[in-house]
Amino acid sequence: MEEPFSDDTLLARWLAGELSPAEEQELRARPDFAEYERLARAATRLSAPEYDIVKELERLRQRRQTVRKPSRPRRWLPYVAAAVAVLLAATIFLWPAPEQTILAAAGDGPRSLQLEDGTLIRLNAGSRLTYRNTDALRLARLEGEAFFAVAGNGQPFVVETELGEVRVLGTRFNVDSRGERLSVTCTEGRVGVTPALGDTTYLLTAGAAVELQAGRTPGVVAADTLLATDWLTGRSIFRSRPLAEVKAELERQYNLQITLDPGIDSTQLLTTSFPNQGPSTAALEVVFGALPDVSFRQSGRRVSVTTSR
Repeated sequence: MEEPFSDDTLLARWLAGELSPAEEQELRARPDFAEYERLARAATRLSAPEYDIVKELERLRQRRQTVRKPSRPRRWLPYVAAAVAVLLAATIFLWPAPEQTILAAAGDGPRSLQLEDGTLIRLNAGSRLTYRNTDALRLARLEGEAFFAVAGNGQPFVVETELGEVRVLGTRFNVDSRGERLSVTCTEGRVGVTPALGDTTYLLTAGAAVELQAGRTPGVVAADTLLATDWLTGRSIFRSRPLAEVKAELERQYNLQITLDPGIDSTQLLTTSFPNQGPSTAALEVVFGALPDVSFRQSGRRVSVTTSR
């Protein structure tokens, strides 16, 4: 009798995103795959205590036994439960409430959020998001950086920042609001960006971006979407960006206090990248070790960068 899966952990590894292309093709070819996919989607919409994935899969298994009897026990059920638990634990679920605030502290890494409508938000380190849902719109107040995958339900979704707002119905986009600079990159669909001081709305389609900064005239430009969303992959990548900007990101990702020697030009442009997790010394070495006549000394969270010139 044909087994549902040639590998007892195949389903669990699919939920964890660990299948090879060949294994995923094998899984999707199964006649009962649609049932398991339905269960996985349901699990992502519920918190762990409210959804017993083991019980649901056992119910499905018993229903399958009415037409054929398996030749060996289903040892993959505990693996499935563990995989779903990991996925749920990594996501904060925001259900209807007057107002909720989520903080991704510096040095703690990004946080994932899922709203009650299915919208997914990834909040970068050193960022704060306040969210509330009214009858008129879904409103998120952002300080820092976040990536949004907005579920379309006919209700506008608005992201407010100090320098302007982004308004959409359903799309994917990245918002980086730091200090006096707001950068918005659209990766799917369309978004409208309106400066806080002004009435012009800049319309972005997939692959376009706009940057709002004091003293500069905004304009829609072609974007490097991979560069704009680099932090989603666990790295910070910079192309011809000021040292001060690179330093600030190092401080956010590793919760550091970095002091530059007055002789170091913080406006010099760097093209570099560093991992957002792991030993901070490695990231510091990547950035400052590449600068001529520059060295650094670290004591806990404090880093002193000096020059011999």
